Amino acid sequence: MQNREPLNLLNHTSYCSSSGRAARHKALSSYSDSTRQRDERTKRTLYERYHVVEYWIIDPELETVKIFRLNNGRYDTPQELTTEQPQASLTTPLLSGFSLPLSTLFS
Repeated sequence: MQNREPLNLLNHTSYCSSSGRAARHKALSSYSDSTRQRDERTKRTLYERYHVVEYWIIDPELETVKIFRLNNGRYDTPQELTTEQPQASLTTPLLSGFSLPLSTLFS
């Protein structure tokens, strides 16, 4: 990967009209061991408490993305995508039709 600038792929609030409740959707970047720990532990607990439907940890150093999705009030084991998976693409049920190949994200 050539550019190590922070990624601002998504960082917004969207609204679920069916439930009337706000659903937050975050994209996060990790640059060191200390922020990885904060992003994977502290923020996970906080986001779970506030019912953030989905969040991603985007790691440009390792060229990986961890996707955490809320299920019955708790995050499932994260889905981990890596550029070592030839067809890996970021998708989300929160953005219909969205698909971003990891090879494009980290090029």
